[in-house]
Amino acid sequence: MIKVKLITETVRYLLGGVIIGTLMMTEACAFQSSSMYKNAVEMQRSIFADIINDDGINYGLPTDRLEIDVSYDYLDPYDTYGDWKALNFSYYDQISNDLTILYQASGITRIEGDGLLGAIGIYKGWFERFYTYTQITAGTESEYLPAFRIDQEFNYMFGEAKNIVGLIGFTYINQYDEHEDYIGSLGITYYSEDYNIGYRIFFNRSDPGSIYSTSHIISLGIGHEKDQWIYIDVAFGNPAYLSTITPEYETVKNDTLGIYLKYRKWLDQDSGFYAETGYFDLSSEYKKYNFKLGYFQEF
Repeated sequence: MIKVKLITETVRYLLGGVIIGTLMMTEACAFQSSSMYKNAVEMQRSIFADIINDDGINYGLPTDRLEIDVSYDYLDPYDTYGDWKALNFSYYDQISNDLTILYQASGITRIEGDGLLGAIGIYKGWFERFYTYTQITAGTESEYLPAFRIDQEFNYMFGEAKNIVGLIGFTYINQYDEHEDYIGSLGITYYSEDYNIGYRIFFNRSDPGSIYSTSHIISLGIGHEKDQWIYIDVAFGNPAYLSTITPEYETVKNDTLGIYLKYRKWLDQDSGFYAETGYFDLSSEYKKYNFKLGYFQEF
C-alpha cells in the first residue's frame, strides 16, 4: 500500500513540472500543468522561426487562434495505474503586436479521480531583442494537480541576425499537500531558415527537505508556419523529493526518459490539425504511452 501511495506522490511531484521541458518541453509534455506551459512556449517558438529575421518582430501571435484536442495516456502496468484522458482548450488572443494573452483549460479523468485545470499566460515584448512569457496555473483539489503554479521566462535575442535566443526561467509550484517546488532554468535556441534546435536545463528544489535535482530537454523543430511543423523532444533527468507518507520520510529518486514526436499541418490558410505521440519511462515503476489529436482555427 505504501508503494502505491509513493508512486502517486511521485506522479504528483513530476506533474509539478520538475522535468518540464522547454521552449518546448517534456514529460513535461505529458503531465497536465507542465504540458500547458510547454505548449505555450513551443507555440511562440514556432512563430519566431518564421519571423526572427524580420525588422519588426511580433512578440505575440500574428493572429488569434483556437485549439481543441483530446489526449489519451496508457500506463503499464495498467492494472495499477490505468489510463489518463483529457479534453483541452486553448485560445490565443492577440491584443497588439507586442502583447498576446493565452487562455487554457483542461478536463482530466484518471484513476485517482476527475480534475479541472486552468491557466492564463501573457506574451510580452518590451524592447528590441527582449521579451517575456508569464503563466499562472491552478487546478481543482486532487492528488495530481497543483493548487497554484507560476512560470516566468525572460528571453534575449543574440547575434546580428537575432537568431540565437537565450532564456532564464523561474517556476514556483504549491501542491495541495505540503510539497512545494522552486525551479530555475537556463536555455538556448538556435533558429535557421528551415529548422530550430534548443536545449534547456532545470534545477529543482523540492520542499520539505530541500531536495535538489536536475533535468534536461533537447528539442528539434523542422518546418514553417502555414505549412507544417515536426518536433522531436527528448527529455531526461533524475527528479527527487522527500516522501512524507513513509515512516522515516524517505528521499525518493527516479531516473526518467521521455521521447515525443509532434506534428502540425495546415489544411488551408487558417486551419489544420495537430497530433502527438510519446513514450515516458519512470525508472522501474511504470511506462507511459501518450497520444493526442487536435484541431486549430486562426482568426
